[in-house]
Amino acid sequence: FAPVSTATATDVTATHGATIADTLQTMPGIAGSTFAPGANRPIVRGLDNNRVHVQESGIGTGDVSDLSEDHAVPVDPCAVTRVDVIHGPAALRFTNKAAGGVVDADTDRVPASVPAGGVSGEMRGGVSSVDGGHDACFKARAGAQGFVAQASGFDRHAGDYRIPGGTQANSAVDSHGFSVGGSLVWSSGYAGVSFSRLTSLYGIPGIESAEERKRIDLGQDRVVAKGEWRVRDFGIEAIRASFGFTDYAHDEILFDAAGGADVVGSRFANKEREGRAEIDHARLATPLGVLSGTAGIQVSSRDLSGVSFEGDNLLEPGTTRKTAGFLIEELQVTRSLRLLGALRVQNDAVTGSTYADITAPAQPLVAYDRSFGTVSGSLGLLYDLPLGVTARLTAMHSERAPEAQELFSKGAHEATGTFEIGNPGIGIEKAATIEGGFKRDTGAFRFAATAYYTRYSGFIYRRLTGN
Repeated sequence: FAPVSTATATDVTATHGATIADTLQTMPGIAGSTFAPGANRPIVRGLDNNRVHVQESGIGTGDVSDLSEDHAVPVDPCAVTRVDVIHGPAALRFTNKAAGGVVDADTDRVPASVPAGGVSGEMRGGVSSVDGGHDACFKARAGAQGFVAQASGFDRHAGDYRIPGGTQANSAVDSHGFSVGGSLVWSSGYAGVSFSRLTSLYGIPGIESAEERKRIDLGQDRVVAKGEWRVRDFGIEAIRASFGFTDYAHDEILFDAAGGADVVGSRFANKEREGRAEIDHARLATPLGVLSGTAGIQVSSRDLSGVSFEGDNLLEPGTTRKTAGFLIEELQVTRSLRLLGALRVQNDAVTGSTYADITAPAQPLVAYDRSFGTVSGSLGLLYDLPLGVTARLTAMHSERAPEAQELFSKGAHEATGTFEIGNPGIGIEKAATIEGGFKRDTGAFRFAATAYYTRYSGFIYRRLTGN
């Protein structure tokens, strides 16, 4: 289940920028929202926010970047060893938001092996002339007798970048972070845990934003535990489990000219827990070919709020709980032909509150409790052609439940200059996709070409109301 696009550590180093989207947007079919130098979310096949799932080492990033383009993804390129962009059946392993795909930034903060010679380390640094920027980071790992410890850290600063005739005001970025972790490693597996913290302060460019000095000050703490046991017996190839907890919050800061001091206009907070367990079954000989695959479950809980200190809250505190089961299988029919299949069944329970009529004054909040059941599936065919070229044909049906902000938003969003009104009555968004392509990823000459077509039913989007 090879990802469509992969950025290695070398690619990350060569593409200077403060976000993972800076690394990816040189690839075909991938762009960045480029709302601000400190907030640049990946856009995959023209899709963003709730249709592109961004995760770190297999666990969701736990941020609020899917609410608005000015919200950052708290993953710094200095911490990343590779980035995979995944489409097709393999995307259903992680999410039902498969129309856009999955962006997985691997930070390798839970060690899975002992470094060669017992110790390894790396230091990187960079400067940029356009904004007087500089960054530095380090990674260190040491292990002996089955125990491995790792530590990493980074520091990044960039001033307002230059434009013709001067500088773009309010475009500076300051971010810092560190992580520590450790694992027990044995011949058939590993188990470990890591803790990381990231902080970032960045400006929102624009005429009005610069006048009010709009900035976002964010912080995130993250704990991840992972493990794998390569059983290779009893019909089981391997068992994997992982758990992540993130505590994220950011303040949207304005400069109050009358008071002569910064004030917090709004605060977004998100606490998220996610766990998953997977079993790879042993390869099975069938009349049609050799079958291999993975079955798993995934559960998550998200407590989200967008509190305003100047008027009505954009998003009242609410909770989203997701439970999913998935199955991914590959059938090796011949040496050249493989068939892929994936199925994901998921339930989303979303609770929150909003106004029954956003235009009516002085009314109480109405509580809602929505539940959505979705079924997504995909079939694919891979055929190995001469000269190392692989042909691919994939069909997918994906279903996505609306997120809390699409259901319950009810206030002004200062940084983007919008007033957002949710619709608690909307239903499931469905997408049917077919795509084909050719790829050669070995040898001196490499290429990838893909054509796709997607048709939506119940597409969820921001519509101007005229109010």
